Amino acid sequence: MNMKTLIFCTFFINLFCCYSQQQFNYNFYIDDTVREGTLFYNENEDSAVYLDKTSSIKKVNNNKYDDGTETIRASFNGNLDFYFLKKNNEVLFTYNLLKKNYLVEDKLPKIKWELSSEKKVIENLICYKATTKFRGRNWTAWYSPDIPIKYGPWKFYGLPGVIVEIKEDTNRFALTLKSYLLNSNSMVPAINLTDLKKISMKKMAEITDEAYDNLLNNLSDSKPGEVRVVLEKSDTNSYTEAGIESKYEWEDEVTQ
Repeated sequence: MNMKTLIFCTFFINLFCCYSQQQFNYNFYIDDTVREGTLFYNENEDSAVYLDKTSSIKKVNNNKYDDGTETIRASFNGNLDFYFLKKNNEVLFTYNLLKKNYLVEDKLPKIKWELSSEKKVIENLICYKATTKFRGRNWTAWYSPDIPIKYGPWKFYGLPGVIVEIKEDTNRFALTLKSYLLNSNSMVPAINLTDLKKISMKKMAEITDEAYDNLLNNLSDSKPGEVRVVLEKSDTNSYTEAGIESKYEWEDEVTQ
């Protein structure tokens, strides 16, 4: 291990374990599933960690046929567990795909928020409306300047207050704040980053699409009595197009 890697790993292990922070607990809705997430903000370091507590494949719409086969319609989902939110629009997050663990380096495009004077009260917080387009999807957020942090849940950042609610315009995705502590002593679980293979966001998208296509090819036929799995893909050409990030900035570069 070289010195740069050692310093990098030591920094994030310390970030996880050693500071008192603000804590924001969210519900993360994806289609008909819901999972919990927690944002930990370190004011002294001006950094944050978003912990996605659960991530699983959701089985819905099971159908049985006369030949004994059964279709399980499921969503193809990697395990996105820890997000290290950094300055300069950078995010590092863990990703598990087919029993392989990755640390993905994602240099986010600048999120251009359109702020509105429209406001409403949510959970006793005065919130203001903001809208943006982020990686192919349109979002409407409600944020509160009463708690002035720029980091939000998942990969969102840049608003002048905590994100209390944010929804995608087709209602497939949403995050809502359910509780918070402004002086939390909760310990974030430690993680050994040296066990993860570091890759770029572009590479992650490529291997996810490749794994998805291979899985589709391997599930084309089923014998009587076996389970036939149908993965949700909509009418898209890749798995990522159906996901929460449907278009990446490097795809725009290719079409120009």
